[in-house]
Amino acid sequence: MTNSFGKVLFILLSVSIIITGCPSKTRQHIDMTDHPIFIRPGDGPLTVYDDIELNKIGSQYFENKDYKNAADCFRKIIENYPKSSFFKTAVYNLALSLEMLEECEEAKKYYKMYSELTDVSKDIDYKFRQGYVAICLNELDEAERIFLELINYSLSDMDIIEAKTNLGVIKFNKKEYNEASEYFNRVIIDYSKLSKERYIENNFFVAQSIFYLGEIEANKMKDIVLQFPQEILEERLEEKARLLLSAQNYYLRVIRTGNIFWATAAGFKTGELYEVFYDHLINAPIPEELTDEQKEIYKEELKKRISVLITKAVRVYEATIDVGKRTGMNSKWISYAKEHMEKLKNLFIEEHIN
Repeated sequence: MTNSFGKVLFILLSVSIIITGCPSKTRQHIDMTDHPIFIRPGDGPLTVYDDIELNKIGSQYFENKDYKNAADCFRKIIENYPKSSFFKTAVYNLALSLEMLEECEEAKKYYKMYSELTDVSKDIDYKFRQGYVAICLNELDEAERIFLELINYSLSDMDIIEAKTNLGVIKFNKKEYNEASEYFNRVIIDYSKLSKERYIENNFFVAQSIFYLGEIEANKMKDIVLQFPQEILEERLEEKARLLLSAQNYYLRVIRTGNIFWATAAGFKTGELYEVFYDHLINAPIPEELTDEQKEIYKEELKKRISVLITKAVRVYEATIDVGKRTGMNSKWISYAKEHMEKLKNLFIEEHIN
């Protein structure tokens, strides 16, 4: 697994779009009575921030993925500069920043405000943002309606791939796994055909689609309950192992795409597969005919035999964290890997060593 991660490209492809206004070459006069200014102390001479500077700095924060400070800058424009030439773009960029922060209820409010300031009936980017916010708020029927409508537009090839990926995500969240798989496999086929025709820089959505195919297998694996009689237990255990391997293969395919965000997601999820499988095995029912003493012996022997799953999980988490360090990636998946690795080390590793 570590060697596989070593092959990952150190490039994170960004799909975010931000609207920025062009600062005018001449400063606008500021009326102190109804046009506030903002001052940041500590930089030598006092630095004055008007709407032009707030827009410029907010845009820089956004490009650096500092969405909280970006949102603060755009909010100041909206609240204090209602006549600014940057007001409309500030509304959109505030909504976008809030969406990136997953503060989707508030993002939805500002997207609606933006729609009242301009005609969005043919704005494809705006409709995509509406769809993403609906997914974030778990308004899945609304999200599905938006993305189904989008694929009937005259979209670029990559926009169609993006829309189909999101329809797959929606079906996945509805637990409609067959329909979700159809969308994700269609994305993989479309991307493959397109990449034979021309170079495609952005592989985010094909990596995401492969990742979710792994998630479907992983969820099916988690849903299998181990129980007696022996014949049923063996059948379910075999199916559980098959689904684990299937999910793992999809996650490895994600890693091979070289997309760092989804590669770290796949790394975390691979470790989680081993962890979940261990938990399910260790908590599987013990034959009732055993005495209490025999049950304890049975459980200890089982722990010894399946401890390799925990070792594998820790190694995969460590490899995922290492990718984050080497690439500068600091995604939620890296944080999850750190949390789970520490939990396993504290709860399990010492027990198996002693």
